[in-house]
Amino acid sequence: AMFAKYYSKELANFPWCEKDGLYEQASLMQSQLLWMCKLGLLPINAQARTNAVPSSDRVLGWGAKNGLVYQKAYLEFFAPKDQLEALIECAKR
Repeated sequence: AMFAKYYSKELANFPWCEKDGLYEQASLMQSQLLWMCKLGLLPINAQARTNAVPSSDRVLGWGAKNGLVYQKAYLEFFAPKDQLEALIECAKR
């Protein structure tokens, strides 16, 4: 419930967060992160996929001026053992 409250912006922060509030990049994935919480998975870190986003972009940009950002999406989460085993079996297929 605590994770869902954080991702729905009802909770200001977690102890491992560097700032109060949901990072703007995480806000782009808010519905997916909330969906994971409803499934009993606890997302702790996520990054959105980008493809040639200008480095000046307010949310996803970083790096040298006039550059482009390419990054793969990833997700880190905690999962109960039984769900983890099921995920591993699905990934093998």
